[in-house]
Amino acid sequence: MPVIDGIVSGLDTTGMINAILGVEEVALTIMESQLDDLKDAKEGVAGMSSRLGDISTALEDIGTLADFSAFTAESSSDSQFGLVSNGSAIPGLYQVQVNALASTETETSQGFADQNASFLTNGETLTITVAGVDTAILIDDTSNSLLGMAEALNEVDGVSAYVLDTGIGADSFQLVIQGMASGADQTISFDTSALTDPLALSFTEKTTATNSSITVNDITIESATNNVTAIPGLDFDLKAVGTSPVTVTVDSNADDVADKIEAVVTAYNELQLYYGSKTVYNAELGLEGPLIGDSSARRVMGQLGRLFSQEGAGSTLDADFKIFAQIGIKSNQDGTIELDRDVLKDKLNTNFEDVAKLFTDPTGPGATIITAIEDTFVDEDTGTLTSRTNSIESSIEDAEERIANKNEYLNDYADRLRARFVAMEKALSEIQGASAFIGMLFTPQTP
Repeated sequence: MPVIDGIVSGLDTTGMINAILGVEEVALTIMESQLDDLKDAKEGVAGMSSRLGDISTALEDIGTLADFSAFTAESSSDSQFGLVSNGSAIPGLYQVQVNALASTETETSQGFADQNASFLTNGETLTITVAGVDTAILIDDTSNSLLGMAEALNEVDGVSAYVLDTGIGADSFQLVIQGMASGADQTISFDTSALTDPLALSFTEKTTATNSSITVNDITIESATNNVTAIPGLDFDLKAVGTSPVTVTVDSNADDVADKIEAVVTAYNELQLYYGSKTVYNAELGLEGPLIGDSSARRVMGQLGRLFSQEGAGSTLDADFKIFAQIGIKSNQDGTIELDRDVLKDKLNTNFEDVAKLFTDPTGPGATIITAIEDTFVDEDTGTLTSRTNSIESSIEDAEERIANKNEYLNDYADRLRARFVAMEKALSEIQGASAFIGMLFTPQTP
């Protein structure tokens, strides 16, 4: 539509239109401000969820006895064995030597010229004994050859079998039977007395099933495997027989545990400070946090605070070790918490298992807090903050729709106002033209 801006009337029609629209746009500005507040609230809830996840992660990092390591173990050499500590080994010096490695038994048959040829009589039986358990193998069309017998033996618990071509001489094929488990009680033997020719299949022991043996401070310890728990809380992964003892040192590692617990404290304080920044209010400075009055966020913070300061429902822990305050985690006036490392170290040195249970036992506060965070606060379907986020997102969609409708209305209203002012200018122009014509009719004409 052509713009005729006060050409006839002399009025600033554009300014008048803008002034009229300005009154209407006040409501739009309020709606846009409300939309910004909703977006800030959504961001605030997301920030809380993220920091709750950090608390959960910090607690999970110390959620098992292995994570909750109070002691470290080192050896002067790793040639004989490797070390795996679950954190509860007794501090001290240990002289350790590997005397023997655990092994499995291996048996081989005599040589045969053909691995597929039948050499046993159907209907007879061969008995194999593995770790004291007898298994009778019936000789039939599927088991009367060397390959067939290997397949039949593979069905027996505790052994594996295969045919080996040694490439030596005319009788190069041998049946090889290996034990699946090591240890002196994992022996293998055969009874061929039920065969027509007991010597048709005979075996020779190549390796013997044996236990491992290590000496710890002159005490000999045997095991069926090469993984030996020779010291409570300390596993030895045996590698090779040694010629002299290796020194193993187990030292207290309370500082490492304190660092892990400090990480939990830090994660909790990060959430507290974040929530405080999102609920700040100062009328003089015009500060109003986006989570002020948010009941969901306030409820989560209240519940979390109680979980950190109170014992969990159904706790089975010792009365002196039911809450974090008993190991040196105390509350501050501003809602944050802090760790007294000296108190914690003292408790670790005197009551390691009780302290560990606070974080590792299913009824302890550590596990209870993780469950609350993951199942109650931030669960992707039913979590308190998830529901709040969904509600805010719905409000954002409604606000965006209202704003879009308001903008459409204002654009339409501006067009209607412009059309009316244009019509007015045209009408005034027509009136002025008629007035001039009438005036000309009554003006005396010069002869």
